[in-house]
Amino acid sequence: MPQHGKNVVLVLIFLYSQALMSHKSHYLTLTELHARLPLFFRPWWLNMVSDNWDIAIAKSDKDLRGVFPYCMEKKLGIQIIRNPSLTPYLSPVILHNNEMVYSDDHSNHDETLKELWAQLPKHGSLEIETTTGFNNKFFFKHRGYSIQEKLTYELSLKPEPEMLFKGFHNNHRKLIRLAQDSHTIEEGLKHLDLFLSLHEKTYTRKGKKYHYDAAYLTGIITTCIKENAGQLFIAKNENSEPTAFLFTVWDNKKMYLLLSAVNTETAHHGAGRLLIWHAIQLAKQKGLSVFDFEGSMDERVGNIYKRFGSERKTYLYISKVDSWIWKIKKQLLG
Repeated sequence: MPQHGKNVVLVLIFLYSQALMSHKSHYLTLTELHARLPLFFRPWWLNMVSDNWDIAIAKSDKDLRGVFPYCMEKKLGIQIIRNPSLTPYLSPVILHNNEMVYSDDHSNHDETLKELWAQLPKHGSLEIETTTGFNNKFFFKHRGYSIQEKLTYELSLKPEPEMLFKGFHNNHRKLIRLAQDSHTIEEGLKHLDLFLSLHEKTYTRKGKKYHYDAAYLTGIITTCIKENAGQLFIAKNENSEPTAFLFTVWDNKKMYLLLSAVNTETAHHGAGRLLIWHAIQLAKQKGLSVFDFEGSMDERVGNIYKRFGSERKTYLYISKVDSWIWKIKKQLLG
């Protein structure tokens, strides 16, 4: 066969293989894009929190217009799409030149969203939480989805550390200074079991059901530290007793506060705030642009976050239940 003919055949084989490649297989190759998306969109994170995830991709020629990684699970024989535990902001995002762009009801992104939504498998229930840069409510309301606004708190890391600290409420600064005088900060897994125990007690003390599995949390914490995308911080008093814990994760733009706990037996009012201040400084050193307190609908907790100089941001909780069995289950058990 002449060389020209061989080249044509090779091109055809390449094009055919590309056509056969699933969206998920294609997404796995887009390492440059992964670095520009939230941490929770990265394949290793999705593999860690879900046994069954896939992704919808909207594109024009070679340009990606949007992506939507989603996680699936089966309960009572019903296909459910929802964000796994400790995986916020997993939702459709709109892209331009491989960068996330803001989307709302006036952004003319409906065609991209339609293309993404058409790729979802048949499901009886969907519950997702969007990024703070996604506020396109009409597309979902028009299709019968329920929309609820949720709150998070974000601190811009543009100011220098001295100015960030000055932006804290006076009482926060006072408690942090007191804790600094009597505490050291360590990092790592040495006291992981104690942290898990204290984290569970944070819920049981309030009479709340504890939804986390110790093995699941251990997997997330250890994997994130291994991937250099997270750290467990421990505050210790003069007797080397742990008084507070903080677990944060980060991507190329933001650091997220995912988990925290205090030891009520050795508690110091400033220890938790000291760890947050330590994490904020680390985020600044890493060149990140935002520290995300990762939401709270609890007014008391929200006020604590606001006193770090953070701004309140909204994101969307989008849901729809088509399965009558799942509707009954949620009404009875939540």
